[in-house]
Formats: sequence, structure tokens, C-alpha cells
Amino acid sequence: MFSSLHQLLFSKQENTILAYDANGDKTIADLKKEVATVQYLCSSLEAERYVIACCDPWFHLVALLAVQQMGKTAVFPHNQASSTLKEYQNDAVLLSDQLNFQPDVVLTGEQSYPEIDTYLPLKVCALTCKIELFTSGSTAKPKRIVKSLAVFELEAEVLQKQFLSMSAVTRIVGTVAHFHIYGFLFRIVWPLLSQRCFDRRLASNTELLSAIVSKETALIASPVMLEHLSLEDSTLITGQVFSSGGPLKYETALAVLKRVGHLPIEVFGSSETGGIAWRTQEQVVTPWQLFEGISYTENDGQLVINSPFIDQGADFYTDDAIKSVDERHFQLLGRRDRVIKLAEKRISLSAIERSVMMLDEVSAAIVLVSESDKRKVINLAITLSDTSYQTTSQSGGYWWKKIRQHLVKDTESVALPRKVRIIDAIPRNSQGKIDNHKLQELFI
Repeated sequence: MFSSLHQLLFSKQENTILAYDANGDKTIADLKKEVATVQYLCSSLEAERYVIACCDPWFHLVALLAVQQMGKTAVFPHNQASSTLKEYQNDAVLLSDQLNFQPDVVLTGEQSYPEIDTYLPLKVCALTCKIELFTSGSTAKPKRIVKSLAVFELEAEVLQKQFLSMSAVTRIVGTVAHFHIYGFLFRIVWPLLSQRCFDRRLASNTELLSAIVSKETALIASPVMLEHLSLEDSTLITGQVFSSGGPLKYETALAVLKRVGHLPIEVFGSSETGGIAWRTQEQVVTPWQLFEGISYTENDGQLVINSPFIDQGADFYTDDAIKSVDERHFQLLGRRDRVIKLAEKRISLSAIERSVMMLDEVSAAIVLVSESDKRKVINLAITLSDTSYQTTSQSGGYWWKKIRQHLVKDTESVALPRKVRIIDAIPRNSQGKIDNHKLQELFI
């Protein structure tokens, strides 16, 4: 099973554009040269694992293909913090486009060596091309996962069949990081295997986004970015919008529809499973539809899937609670790990959050479980819908009392928040997911 992504290195259509930014285009000819250059620069290095920490998705692609052409394992770290990258310095080679990361090999796209002519591409098997990547780590320590390039290529093929209506889309723009599974698949692999090119820039603000999208563009976004877009009045012209990484509010979906002319396509999945299902929220309760090749069962309310996007191929027990609709559709009810046992009582953290958000003054609420005196306690972080609600007299103590009085009617006493913190915004990581580590620091 030869890799379709590596087949780009054999293409004779060398002027085909693969990526672009404000400085120009990158072509198949550039890809061939730069991959061979990285192989040459790595030729004297002895390692089996190569950590790729490139801020530019183009260099991420170049490094990945070079590592796999050498028959080595590519590692996508869960973030690009210096402290994270130092963890690999004793047993892996670091490839990066950032000098401040102190990489073993720097990717600039400008190096040129006569020796690279000897590095001819090999037909590599996608099943043996291994990639180490990690869960987002938003709620726990990032979990290491090993996947083959084959499952990414297969998922890209399924996406192309599912969304043939995107035939007018020729360019991909992203607001999410390319080194997590969603960004890697949707910003790099799928575009290249469907004869599209990708924008190298991360559209991290609405001003840049408005300047670089068009009706030929598909936007790869997170719910938090779409919430920002929904607050603006101007029309945004784009061919399609995708959202993944967390739940998208129905109101936000409708606001995006008003602004861009079509509902966002939501993709549900995880780092372990890849994509599972998709939907467009045409009504308040819209079931999820399985991707082709995936089947599911409901095990006491738990979602269990069998998917070709999982290398092992066995049934995978997710942490998601569902309600079955039919053999191809289900309703997603939330995370099963949002139910904990506290003082012998089952406590739904999601139910507490929903109750708190019924207060007009509260715009967002996040419940956290913390350790205090060797036992679990409930803490709460909230954002206010209007800053005027927080006056000198309405301090954290005021909200602590008000929220507990509100909850006591239908919440177990052990689940009443021990501490309440008022924050300006819910902290999120590069994937737009809630960063529980930063939230926990509020209660230390």
C-alpha cells in the first residue's frame, strides 16, 4: 500500500501549487528539493525518532516526508513550548523552522546543496510510516498515540467522497494548529490528496481571516473562532466552513449561516479515533451521521465504534454518552467522564454548569474537580455576560453566595462549589479546547 502523499515526490507536474502565503507559492518542485535537503542534513544523525516542531505547515509537511523517506518515526509534540521539546533532546532529533527552539536541523526552504541530487524518492508503504502524536491535553496529561500514515490517507479519501459538493473549493485556510490531528488532516493531508492547496498562515484573528478567504476557500475552524466570527456584522465570503474540537452552539451555527451563507459542517471525533461523525445543525437537536465505513453500538449509553481510522481495528470504547437514533445516527449527550462519584453520590459536572448558566448574569461556567486535604472538591470558574455585573460590592464572595443559593434547590450539598473564580475569558489551547490546567491554577 504505497503512500499517496509520498506520490507527490514522483509527480512530473512540478509547477503544481501545493501551498501559498503572502510571499508566494510552493510547488511540487519545491517539495522535492526541500525534502531531499532535509534528508541530506539528517544523513549524519543517528536516531529512530524525529520530533517535528514547525510553526509553518509547509515545513511540517517537508519534515514529515523527509523523515518517512528515511524510514524513521515522526513525532508531533502536543505543543511547541520549549519545556516540551526539551523532553525529547536525549533520544530524538529535533527538526524545526524556529532557531529559538535550538533544533538539530533548521528548515528554511533556502538551503541548496549539490549532494541532494542523490536523494531520489522512494515508494514507501503508508502502513509502515508511523506518526507519534498526542491528545490535546485539555483535561488531562496528553496521551501518546501512534498512527500510521495510511489511516490519515484513508480518512482523507472518505472526506473527499462525503463532501463532493465542495468541488468549487480549491484552497484551504485554517484557524487551528496543524500538529494536532484535526489540523493535520484537514489543513494538509486532505487538501493535497484532493488536488487543493493550503494557506501556510494561521488565521488567528478575524482581520486576517477576512482578507484571505474567498468563495474558493474552505475554512478549517474551531468553535471558539466561529463564536468570534458570529459576533461580527460584516459578510464573510467563503466556500465552506468546518468546525471541530468541541461543541458548537446552535445559536453560533445560525449566526455563521447568516454571515457566510451556509451552515458549518461539524466533525466529531478524537485523536484516538479520527473522525467519527458529522452534521450541520439544521434544527436545535440534530443527530450526528457516521462517516462511511464506521459502525457503532450503544453500550449502556456509551458510544462504542468500529472504525478503519483506528490501526488496531478493534471496537473502541469512547468516553462519550449518546442516545441511539438508528444504525447510522445518534445524539451526542456529552462526556461520560463529566460524571463523577463524590461522597458516594453520582454528580454530573455538566448539569451543574448548565444550571449556573441559567443565571442571566453568567455567560460561561466551568466546573473543575480539585484535590483539597486529600479529598475531591468542586470549584467553579465563571465569566459574566456584562462587566457591569461585577462591582466592588459584587466580589467573588458575592457570586459564591449567589451561585450556591441558586444551586442548592436541585444539587447535592457535596457538589456545591467550594470556591468561585470570576475570569474575563475561558482559557483555551491551540485547538480551541478548554485548558483545564490553567483553570486549575486559579484554585491553588
